[in-house]
Amino acid sequence: MTSLTQPRAIVFDVIGTLFSLESQRGRLIDAGLPAHALESWFAASLRDLFALAVTRRTAPMIKVLEDNLHHLLARHHLRQDGPRVQAILAGMGELDVDPEAAAALDRFASQGLTCAALSNGSQAATERLLERGGIRMHFAEVLSIDTVGLPKPRAEVYRMMAEHLHLECGAILMIAAHPWDLHGARAAGLATGFLSRGLPWPTSLDAPDLSEVGLDLLARRVCAL
Repeated sequence: MTSLTQPRAIVFDVIGTLFSLESQRGRLIDAGLPAHALESWFAASLRDLFALAVTRRTAPMIKVLEDNLHHLLARHHLRQDGPRVQAILAGMGELDVDPEAAAALDRFASQGLTCAALSNGSQAATERLLERGGIRMHFAEVLSIDTVGLPKPRAEVYRMMAEHLHLECGAILMIAAHPWDLHGARAAGLATGFLSRGLPWPTSLDAPDLSEVGLDLLARRVCAL
């Protein structure tokens, strides 16, 4: 989008963008899994969620994570008892907020921009996570796949958010650390901002409008439009 202008609303992905999964690595290691299991677990869960999306079905994200955790433990010949699995899954509600999140949200508010959160997690879990992270008050809307019945990156999910904000898709900028999420948002007509954290953008996907290593820098770029 060569003529990008300041949007009227900012939509944030939640897991992996506003909240880091890193705290889950220790829990997986305590269960006997290797350090790299965190990436494997999350990637496999996204794979299954995408399979559901393609076939116009959905399932609770926590259930998809649970299924893949059982699979991961079995592959490493580790016990799959309930307490072990539930302790790891409980950690999804105790993720750490990005240290730059509050400042970035304040910056958007100072520009009069509406902020919203859009998650593949459940509505209740997303609300609790935002409250725990101390940033819930910054969001005019918090929506999940519970509302539309389909997961991101289905176009219907992004359009549903636009409807709730009473805006055209082109007036919204989506911020995420996941290229697949921004590719979906771009296909639905949203502008996109990539929180790269130093990682490259996959050239096979539609390029984002903006890209920065951290949330504060990305917020500054958006507010300077």
